[in-house]
Amino acid sequence: MFRSIIARPLQRFIADRNAATSIDYAVIAAGVGALIAATVTIMGTSLNGMYDAVKSAWPG
Repeated sequence: MFRSIIARPLQRFIADRNAATSIDYAVIAAGVGALIAATVTIMGTSLNGMYDAVKSAWPG
């Protein structure tokens, strides 16, 4: 009985295309988030170097 309580909803979830689509969108969103985080990190380091160069060239 316990097995059928768990197995039926699990089989329906696996067969449901909406669940697969939502998982696909979640994976895409995670990839986009990782790409944004990497870009901000790289750009932040680059901009920090540029600001340091301007700061050292500024008189005073």
